[in-house]
Amino acid sequence: MRRACPWTALLCLAATPLAGADERESPAESVRSVEPYAVLEGLDEQQAKQKREELRRSVYEAAKRVRRRANEADVATWNGLRNREDWERLRDARLARLKAALGDFPDPPDNLHVRVTKTTPGDGFEVRNVLFESRPGLHVTANLYVPKPARESMPGILVAHSHHRPKTQGELQDMGMTWARAGCYVLVIDQLGHGERRAHPFASADDFDGEFRTSRQDYHFRYVTGIQLHLLGDSLMGWMAWDLMRGVDLLTQLPGIDEDRLILLGAVAGGGDPAGVTAAPDDRIDAVVPFNFGGPQPETVFPLPEDAEAAFNYFGGGSWESTRNLTRSVGDGFPHWLIVGSVAPRRLIHAHEFAWDEERDPVWRRYQRIYGEFYGRPGHLGSAKGRGSVRGRPPEATHCTNIGPVHRSQIHPLFAKWFAVEAEEFRARLDESELLVLRDDGHRTTPPHVTFRRKAEAVVEAQPRSAVRTEWRAALGLQEAAPNDVVVQRARPRRFGNVVVERGTLQDRSPQPLDGMPVVSFARLSRVDASSTSPRTTIVWLVRAGLDEVLAQRGEVVAAQLDAGYDVVLVEPRGVGLTSPGRDRGRRSNATGVSSTLLMLGRPLLGLQLEDVLNVLQRLPGQPNPTGRVVLWADSLAAANEADRPVAVPLGSGHEPRIGEPMGHA
Repeated sequence: MRRACPWTALLCLAATPLAGADERESPAESVRSVEPYAVLEGLDEQQAKQKREELRRSVYEAAKRVRRRANEADVATWNGLRNREDWERLRDARLARLKAALGDFPDPPDNLHVRVTKTTPGDGFEVRNVLFESRPGLHVTANLYVPKPARESMPGILVAHSHHRPKTQGELQDMGMTWARAGCYVLVIDQLGHGERRAHPFASADDFDGEFRTSRQDYHFRYVTGIQLHLLGDSLMGWMAWDLMRGVDLLTQLPGIDEDRLILLGAVAGGGDPAGVTAAPDDRIDAVVPFNFGGPQPETVFPLPEDAEAAFNYFGGGSWESTRNLTRSVGDGFPHWLIVGSVAPRRLIHAHEFAWDEERDPVWRRYQRIYGEFYGRPGHLGSAKGRGSVRGRPPEATHCTNIGPVHRSQIHPLFAKWFAVEAEEFRARLDESELLVLRDDGHRTTPPHVTFRRKAEAVVEAQPRSAVRTEWRAALGLQEAAPNDVVVQRARPRRFGNVVVERGTLQDRSPQPLDGMPVVSFARLSRVDASSTSPRTTIVWLVRAGLDEVLAQRGEVVAAQLDAGYDVVLVEPRGVGLTSPGRDRGRRSNATGVSSTLLMLGRPLLGLQLEDVLNVLQRLPGQPNPTGRVVLWADSLAAANEADRPVAVPLGSGHEPRIGEPMGHA
């Protein structure tokens, strides 16, 4: 039922005392002398180095091939659309997959339990510090900019801030005051894990005895929040989009609001992503401005090539920024451009923080076709751009924290044309402390992780074991594989004392995703004296380190298990050992990039590794233990942290504890 996985390696040791031709060699030394990788046999030092480098990149390169084919399929699908009906069938099917990938969306709350904790007057506006409940026990802190005096009919603007700074940042104040003076309600919320909703205690330099980047902790810790939500079957993007939808709820409840003029802006870095995803299914939003989401990224090199339509990466690449590389986006076919383009014929501004190659941008061409050919509303599409590139410096490069004056100057004419919002820039920034919602009067929010834990407990209590197994199979992406999909090739056996080592490869030829991976290596150690016919227990080792390193560091343990009469199988799944992208498991590591890319494919690395283990055990010639019991032995070679080492530390500070993940350190 399982698919063999390229470059899974294993070592099977049959039970016997390790006596060798050289009686001076200890059993542990005999184990350490085993060369488990047949693929490296016969190679000189330079060849072995090249082979190891090839294998180190093999998982990521295979994932890139799948993503490249997905891009090619996306181009073919787009070119195959003939009319609006074709587009809407594609749009609706892919948005349904997007919603499923985002996680659980509960029923909207009947009551947001809105509270105003402070009101600050201004010149033509007032600022209300607002607290509302988006999920049971999960509160959102926000600033609501209100026109003074009130108008008979007022548009509503919702702003999703960037990952750089929370709702109090200066550019956000400028936008709130400017558009409030022009007669709009403007709501700026703290995104999940940011500002007053932070999930860490490091709000100022005084909160930790050591140097760290205080302003980046919200951004860094949202990576942890994303992992926690992923474990619940949800996503950081899903929860952010949900909060923004509840922000729309709040706007629609305000007196004098014009529900036909609701606008959502997403800031340059991590704000445009949830803005685009929120607007796609929520048709209450009449216009969306998703900066840096849908088309070229700030890192894109301009000018684009002449063949940009075919060469453009419509899905993006995996990284620790989970709001950009959406889970299952490649496997289920919902690239960023399709999410954003699905808002048509509602109004859209294709917005870029830096310079933009309008002539060659294939996404812009698609938007123009959707709005013009499919809906006959070319005037509902606009654009905004800056100057320079992310690598440049101001003023040549228009860096901004959220949405800068250069970009707003291009947005104002479009809002005037579409919604009769005549705005003039205004700046009278308040001290950020004046915009805090949670003051010393008893108002507090529940930390996000507490809400996550409550949901996890409810899921565990409600789910029968059989349902959990079914959901785990789906979440891990486990796939069926026919027996003929796997070809076994054996190398010449070698003998170490009373142990014979059989090595070889398993080659995956199934037409499944991630084809083109290297072969699976294995080595079996069997006892020479096979007089005993009684079934033996097989100990299957699951470790993150490479087989050679396991044998080197755990030789005594393996030898003791063999001497006690057990068979021992060490399994090295993909992404481990020879195919490991590196030892680092941190936020910005290669391993995180590979793992997130595989999540985009809908083929989680953990699921692939489980397939590796099962395929090796099932398809090894004769199987490791056809009649006896199998015991799983989990080990980690990660160094332990000192007992007094602090674990509550800022991220990116260099003070983080060692990561002792269950599968080790390599």
